[in-house]
Amino acid sequence: MAEGTVAGVDWAWNTHEVLIADADGERLWAATVTHDEAGLSTPCSAMRSFGVQRLAIERPDGLLIDRLLDAGLTIIAIHPNKVDAARDRFRPAGGKPTGSTRSFPASSRAPTATASRSWSPTATRPRRSEP
Repeated sequence: MAEGTVAGVDWAWNTHEVLIADADGERLWAATVTHDEAGLSTPCSAMRSFGVQRLAIERPDGLLIDRLLDAGLTIIAIHPNKVDAARDRFRPAGGKPTGSTRSFPASSRAPTATASRSWSPTATRPRRSEP
């Protein structure tokens, strides 16, 4: 099953970082947009034109979410701590990142609702020993 075109938004108070990527994780479009009607219309239009199927974001509410839902997008709210906790699993051997940890787009094969079938969790819950 192909993932299709996906997007991720790094939410902030005044501006938002937006990334649109194809199923292979290749960047198709990226921008910083302002948190106002004019700024929010730009990524909504871009997402429609690129055929975005899913969008990952840190917040489940607010003006940005309203505009994205109005654009007909499927939104997956991901708590930022979930992505942060998974970063070590996606680094090369030796634990050194290949780039900035901020370059880990929500649309990549990450442990999120947009994860591909090729992803499998490596962490397991420790078992408690019985007394």
